Amino acid sequence: MGTKAGQTAVRADQIAAALRRGIRASEFVPGQRLPEVDLAERFGASRRAVRDALAQLAHEGLVERRSNIGASVRAISIPEAIENAEIRMLVETLCVTLAAERIDARGAAELRGIGRALQAAADLADVTAFAEATSALARACARLSGHGVAQDTLERLRVLNARHNFRVTSSPGWLAAALSRRMAQIEAICRGDPAAAAEALREHSFAVMAGLRALGAGKEDA
Repeated sequence: MGTKAGQTAVRADQIAAALRRGIRASEFVPGQRLPEVDLAERFGASRRAVRDALAQLAHEGLVERRSNIGASVRAISIPEAIENAEIRMLVETLCVTLAAERIDARGAAELRGIGRALQAAADLADVTAFAEATSALARACARLSGHGVAQDTLERLRVLNARHNFRVTSSPGWLAAALSRRMAQIEAICRGDPAAAAEALREHSFAVMAGLRALGAGKEDA
């Protein structure tokens, strides 16, 4: 019986991870219902495993569950997205500072490789590729910081704000300006300059928050 329970828990984690990816990629949109029967069929899992996965995502703030209605993707308002961005800035500042203090040749090579991916995406005006490279940079900095709690926190915030952040990234002129800020961050970390790395990160974060406020002022869907 213990083995069976363990298998269900693992399967629930797999379903939750797949749903997170789908929400981040807008495969599942805000307000969309997530029927247990449909998800069980989609993932080839038991309804118990699906229920556990949805409970996990509800705890993370990605899904809301209502009696007699079931689960659906939770809509993140612009004010909440801005608050998430504020917390993310604080945590990422910690990460880039620690990464700059602990950087080695291997880590620097990884970050510069991500920088090349950012440059290539910007040259092609490929918003999706730029967003993917930006996520890779954030994950790399968090990992290089060695701060496990920060890594988990940033992943959750990244998924919560993914839809709004993509809309900000798609605005005219964003890629060129964002590329400059991200490259400054990368180079500061690689040369072991925590203060400059934190400054570049904060500059980018403030730009993101300004973009989110612009979305709110434009009264676009939250």
